[in-house]
Amino acid sequence: MEDKQIEVFAGSPWEVAAVSNILTAAHIENHVNDWRTMTISVPFEEYVMASQLVDNRF
Repeated sequence: MEDKQIEVFAGSPWEVAAVSNILTAAHIENHVNDWRTMTISVPFEEYVMASQLVDNRF
């Protein structure tokens, strides 16, 4: 069964790259989506930790 993904961040390409690097450094699996707006999604189980890192990123 595939893990449900939840969006945790949307922003410019450089912001998405920075946030993705932060999540990766914290060993949080993340996926960058490049549609109209670049977004990052994470597995449901890691959403709380990921959103806390995103909120405190800068």
